[in-house]
Amino acid sequence: MMFWGAFRMGKMGPGLFFELEAGKHINSQAYCNQILMGLLQNFWFEAYGDMDEPFVLEDNAPPHKKVCIPVRKTLGMVCHQHPPNSPDLNPIENIWCHMKKVIARDYSRITL
Repeated sequence: MMFWGAFRMGKMGPGLFFELEAGKHINSQAYCNQILMGLLQNFWFEAYGDMDEPFVLEDNAPPHKKVCIPVRKTLGMVCHQHPPNSPDLNPIENIWCHMKKVIARDYSRITL
Protein backbone atom coordinates (compact mmCIF):
# COMPACT_ATOMS: atom_id res chain seq x y z
CA MET A 1 0.00 0.00 0.00
CA MET A 2 1.23 3.47 -0.79
CA PHE A 3 0.11 6.82 0.63
CA TRP A 4 0.15 10.23 -1.04
CA GLY A 5 -0.56 13.49 0.80
CA ALA A 6 -0.34 17.25 0.34
CA PHE A 7 -0.08 20.26 2.62
CA ARG A 8 0.92 23.87 2.61
CA MET A 9 1.70 26.30 5.38
CA GLY A 10 -1.44 26.63 7.44
CA LYS A 11 -3.55 24.19 5.41
CA MET A 12 -3.76 20.41 5.45
CA GLY A 13 -4.51 18.91 2.07
CA PRO A 14 -6.01 15.64 0.94
CA GLY A 15 -4.50 12.20 1.36
CA LEU A 16 -4.94 9.01 -0.61
CA PHE A 17 -4.04 5.37 -0.07
CA PHE A 18 -3.28 3.75 -3.41
CA GLU A 19 -4.74 0.26 -3.47
CA LEU A 20 -2.13 -1.72 -5.39
CA GLU A 21 -1.93 -5.39 -6.21
CA ALA A 22 0.94 -7.28 -4.59
CA GLY A 23 4.20 -6.46 -6.33
CA LYS A 24 2.71 -3.53 -8.28
CA HIS A 25 3.93 0.05 -8.08
CA ILE A 26 2.29 3.36 -8.92
CA ASN A 27 3.28 4.56 -12.40
CA SER A 28 3.31 7.96 -14.06
CA GLN A 29 -0.08 7.54 -15.75
CA ALA A 30 -1.82 6.41 -12.55
CA TYR A 31 -0.19 9.26 -10.58
CA CYS A 32 -1.28 11.73 -13.23
CA ASN A 33 -4.88 10.48 -13.32
CA GLN A 34 -5.43 10.00 -9.57
CA ILE A 35 -3.31 12.82 -8.16
CA LEU A 36 -2.45 15.58 -10.64
CA MET A 37 -5.81 15.61 -12.41
CA GLY A 38 -7.70 14.84 -9.21
CA LEU A 39 -6.77 15.55 -5.61
CA LEU A 40 -3.76 17.79 -6.23
CA GLN A 41 -5.48 19.81 -8.94
CA ASN A 42 -8.43 20.54 -6.63
CA PHE A 43 -6.17 21.38 -3.68
CA TRP A 44 -3.95 23.52 -5.90
CA PHE A 45 -6.77 25.80 -7.04
CA GLU A 46 -8.40 25.89 -3.61
CA ALA A 47 -5.33 26.38 -1.42
CA TYR A 48 -2.89 28.33 -3.55
CA GLY A 49 -5.11 31.00 -5.04
CA ASP A 50 -3.86 33.55 -2.51
CA MET A 51 -0.15 32.94 -3.12
CA ASP A 52 1.98 34.95 -5.53
CA GLU A 53 4.33 32.11 -6.56
CA PRO A 54 3.05 28.71 -5.42
CA PHE A 55 5.00 25.57 -6.27
CA VAL A 56 4.78 21.81 -5.94
CA LEU A 57 7.62 20.00 -4.19
CA GLU A 58 8.15 16.43 -5.35
CA ASP A 59 10.93 13.95 -4.74
CA ASN A 60 11.80 13.23 -8.38
CA ALA A 61 10.46 9.67 -8.14
CA PRO A 62 9.70 7.97 -11.48
CA PRO A 63 5.89 8.42 -11.23
CA HIS A 64 6.37 12.21 -11.07
CA LYS A 65 7.91 12.25 -14.56
CA LYS A 66 6.81 11.35 -18.11
CA VAL A 67 3.16 12.30 -18.67
CA CYS A 68 3.10 14.35 -15.45
CA ILE A 69 5.52 17.05 -16.61
CA PRO A 70 3.30 18.49 -19.39
CA VAL A 71 0.18 18.11 -17.22
CA ARG A 72 1.72 20.19 -14.40
CA LYS A 73 2.73 22.80 -16.96
CA THR A 74 -0.80 22.94 -18.38
CA LEU A 75 -2.22 23.35 -14.86
CA GLY A 76 0.27 26.16 -14.15
CA MET A 77 2.11 24.23 -11.45
CA VAL A 78 5.73 25.20 -10.94
CA CYS A 79 7.51 22.09 -9.68
CA HIS A 80 10.68 21.92 -7.61
CA GLN A 81 12.32 18.51 -7.77
CA HIS A 82 14.84 17.02 -5.38
CA PRO A 83 16.49 13.60 -5.18
CA PRO A 84 14.31 10.61 -4.27
CA ASN A 85 14.55 9.41 -0.68
CA SER A 86 16.04 12.62 0.65
CA PRO A 87 14.24 13.25 3.96
CA ASP A 88 16.36 16.30 4.74
CA LEU A 89 14.88 18.09 1.71
CA ASN A 90 11.28 16.87 1.89
CA PRO A 91 9.10 18.51 4.56
CA ILE A 92 6.55 15.68 4.61
CA GLU A 93 9.26 13.25 5.78
CA ASN A 94 9.23 15.07 9.12
CA ILE A 95 5.63 14.06 9.83
CA TRP A 96 5.71 10.37 8.75
CA CYS A 97 6.35 9.15 12.30
CA HIS A 98 3.26 10.99 13.55
CA MET A 99 1.18 9.78 10.59
CA LYS A 100 2.24 6.15 11.14
CA LYS A 101 1.10 6.35 14.79
CA VAL A 102 -2.29 7.78 13.80
CA ILE A 103 -2.76 5.20 11.04
CA ALA A 104 -1.79 2.34 13.38
CA ARG A 105 -4.23 3.63 16.00
CA ASP A 106 -7.19 4.48 13.75
CA TYR A 107 -6.70 2.02 10.88
CA SER A 108 -5.13 -1.03 12.48
CA ARG A 109 -6.13 -3.21 9.51
CA ILE A 110 -3.53 -1.36 7.41
CA THR A 111 0.03 -2.63 7.70
CA LEU A 112 2.88 -0.18 7.33
